[in-house]
Amino acid sequence: MKAIQISHNQEYNVSIFHIACAPQAGEELLKIQYVGFCGSDINTFMGRNSMALNPVIPGHEIGAVIEAVGDGVPD
Repeated sequence: MKAIQISHNQEYNVSIFHIACAPQAGEELLKIQYVGFCGSDINTFMGRNSMALNPVIPGHEIGAVIEAVGDGVPD
């Protein structure tokens, strides 16, 4: 899966990278269709979100479909 990551050193830094994904027991793998960036994501990018641990992958408002299901996930 492709992801955007925000990190802060001396400057704002955004990078794009790939993450290998496979659902573990009790998990589902979601295929993201849409993602919304909200005020908390902007504040994280600007370095004003004290609750964000860097580096961070922004975007918690998503629309997705279930791609795969791990063992033990109920129907």
